[in-house]
Amino acid sequence: MLSIRRCQSFARHIKLPFDFTSRSYRVQLGVTLPNPDAPIPPQITQPPSDNPHDVYWHFHRLGKENRNRRPTPQYRKKRLEEFVLGENSDVQDIALNTLKYMPYSKKLKKRLGRGRGANHGLHGNNGQKQRRSVNIPNLFEGGQTPIFKRIPKLRWRNAAFKKKYKPLNLEKLQYFIDTGRIDASSGTINLFTLRSAGLIGDVRWPGVKLLASGYDNFTAKIDIEVPRASMSAIKAVENAGGSIRCVYYNKRSLRMLLAPHRYEKHYTESMGMPPPKLFSYYMRKNIRGYLAVAGFDKNGINEHEKVPDHEEETERKRAEKVFMEHSVKQKKKGK
Repeated sequence: MLSIRRCQSFARHIKLPFDFTSRSYRVQLGVTLPNPDAPIPPQITQPPSDNPHDVYWHFHRLGKENRNRRPTPQYRKKRLEEFVLGENSDVQDIALNTLKYMPYSKKLKKRLGRGRGANHGLHGNNGQKQRRSVNIPNLFEGGQTPIFKRIPKLRWRNAAFKKKYKPLNLEKLQYFIDTGRIDASSGTINLFTLRSAGLIGDVRWPGVKLLASGYDNFTAKIDIEVPRASMSAIKAVENAGGSIRCVYYNKRSLRMLLAPHRYEKHYTESMGMPPPKLFSYYMRKNIRGYLAVAGFDKNGINEHEKVPDHEEETERKRAEKVFMEHSVKQKKKGK
């Protein structure tokens, strides 16, 4: 008994058109080879019935070579026409016992977990994962301490909350003024003016910080309001005869300042007070904070609204001094 490969090579050697379509063909030496033009037996290409399970097991029994030989689209079309024109037209009355699926309209069931030979084998592992109902949580390492617990925690993880200001240099501001994109004599320059001129582009909270790059060539006399500014930039603006104020904008007031046309119906001039951590910053006079100009003290109280008789103690008395003053008062009362 020769294998199919040996018979094919033999037929190729003697120059015969030879084609084996299944493992059932076995040729011995001296036996006449089958006619290559003979039709393929119907039991090889067609299933016994249209039942999906019969179709599946039919091709499953033929082996790997014929299992891949699924019905061609031409055969499916022909079989569908036979069903519609023939079998379906013969039915007199529609009833529950006469209803059935159309050919190849139902997807074959995928039989899983039957090993590698079925091409659908699953759970090919040893140990815990060979069972189906295994639900291992993420980062589980079999009971040992996971890596995210073995490694110590990183410190200084609050960098994500750092306020990132968009830089604006005096050199670039001077260039836009010289080219006429910004009119320094039109009034106060704020973020809306800078964005309209295309100097800062898209601005997000907390805003812009004015830096002193190119302060030697800055000669424009301007009145500008920015959320923050460096000490060198403040000095350069004031040396040129201008003025600067550091103004806080919350997210809502910043959006209203940059796009006032979107808030025409509910526009407000209130910029919002800074949070407690930034309140002391905008009360400093050296950075030209707008709260220091308005007359707020370190407690956030306006100096113009204070009670006239209210005066804070400039220095704290020591206990010995308080005791001596008290004893002197008692002696005077005794006399």
